Amino acid sequence: MKKSKPFKFKQFEINQKWATMKVGTDGVLLGAWTQVDNRSLALDIGTGTGLIALMMAQRNPRLNIVGLEPDEPCSDEALVNFAASPFKDRLQLINSTIQEFQNIPKIRYDLIVSNPPFFLSGTRSISDKRNNARHTDLLDFDTLLSAVLLLLKEKGLFSLILPPEEAELFKKKALFVGLHLNRLTEVYPKANKSVERILMEFSSNRSSYVERSKLVINKETGRNNWTPDYIALTKDFHTII
Repeated sequence: MKKSKPFKFKQFEINQKWATMKVGTDGVLLGAWTQVDNRSLALDIGTGTGLIALMMAQRNPRLNIVGLEPDEPCSDEALVNFAASPFKDRLQLINSTIQEFQNIPKIRYDLIVSNPPFFLSGTRSISDKRNNARHTDLLDFDTLLSAVLLLLKEKGLFSLILPPEEAELFKKKALFVGLHLNRLTEVYPKANKSVERILMEFSSNRSSYVERSKLVINKETGRNNWTPDYIALTKDFHTII
């Protein structure tokens, strides 16, 4: 396995030697974008390295977070990341699938987040772990939505990030089961590129207004030549901002 150095953020560090999916822009975006104000208990489905959970814990000092991770080596590594952080007393790691977890006595959460696998088809890796992290075989959209319905409080929020095509499918499935879109941000790698990701927030409360916005990550030239909007969103985390 290729060695991977810890990824350093301003207030915590991510060890990711065993992580199938390393620290990436999707996780950073979701961790920084998710609405954590006035939330007290959150569930991160498929926490991976624990990145999103740690970001949310940094943003809200009153938020307790459960990170759920089915892969045992990744789960162990996330536990190390939690334990080494300033927020360790508010973080819990559970090594379980969402299918198993939702069948234990219910605790309901006022915030659920997920950076889920989203490939519905396409070329497969020779690694089963990588396939599970990227493809919907073990966590399809219907399974994810069923779990959210069971575990989300009446006025709770559910946030996730998906590519555009998968986001459209997910919105339709969410509406069918009674989860309504509250907020949406289209993410563009550069201003002259097509939308690459969609950040979405759902709740069970129907709203006549959906808050919509756009976010461009990079300026036209240069590597990590971030736009002011991206810097504003992530400045509390990236060490080079």
